[in-house]
Amino acid sequence: MISNDDILILTPDRYMDIFLTKFKHVHKLTKSNMTKKLVSEILQYSINHNIKYIIITWHCRKIPLFVTQINKLKQKVKLIIMHQKHYFRSSLVPFIDAILEYSPKSSEKFYSPKYFNIKYRHRYHKIPCPLFINKDQQQQLLEKSKSYDGQPYLFTGGQNQRNFSILIKSMKNIPIKLYIVSRDTVNTKNIPSNVIFKYRLPINEFRQLMANSLAVILPINPHAKTVVGQTMISEALFLGKPIISLKNPSVVENLGKESILCDNSITSYRHAIKTILDNKQREKLTYYAKKRGDNITFESYVGNLKNICNKL
Repeated sequence: MISNDDILILTPDRYMDIFLTKFKHVHKLTKSNMTKKLVSEILQYSINHNIKYIIITWHCRKIPLFVTQINKLKQKVKLIIMHQKHYFRSSLVPFIDAILEYSPKSSEKFYSPKYFNIKYRHRYHKIPCPLFINKDQQQQLLEKSKSYDGQPYLFTGGQNQRNFSILIKSMKNIPIKLYIVSRDTVNTKNIPSNVIFKYRLPINEFRQLMANSLAVILPINPHAKTVVGQTMISEALFLGKPIISLKNPSVVENLGKESILCDNSITSYRHAIKTILDNKQREKLTYYAKKRGDNITFESYVGNLKNICNKL
């Protein structure tokens, strides 16, 4: 039986605290600190502590360095990584024990053989996007959202591969406000008065604004050729929020009765928004969102990681 102490987690600084609630061995992962010396030190640490699995949970440019150093040390540790198109070549797959995927079908469709090695399809494992929110923060979000008595509104946010412009046009003469929170540049000229743009909020404010909303919208760029929106999907479902989204393959694979999927048109978005504003329709969607959200926990993510380790 695999123990949490058998696993070494490499993760960004912002996720260190939540991983430390479940794992004894956690190391900070940044784009700049993965030098050859540091990779060697991490692997030596894993030898000293009898680590059996190294899991890289985020983007890392130094995957080849890990592979090289593990082979050099003749280490029997299993290497598990999060699939990352920009930092990972499929030629490395034979040297990696497992690749974690939020949406394997989309990756197989979107990525060329340079980034997806179909010969080793069995090494790609689907894992739901985790909820990186600790229990205290979860309780605070839910309590504040229950006591919110302000005007109802819709919420959208995030960055990368978003098409906010079509959503803004869709909001004209819709009787509800829309909050957009992003670090992307949004053209606010001539936007409807019911659209409010906020540039980069602290993560707790971002989540609370989402928690207090009626529904969450994912206006994904129709030309996106990657897996997108998964973190926002997990957080929205945990908060029991119905989701409106463009029909991107990675979204279709991970959403169901709690969502309304749109074509890339103003007419389609407006129809979806009007459906959300209908109380009976929204209550039905909210029911399914909460049902899905009950199963989205960090604990379930840890369980999924251990199940994948058990298969190796």
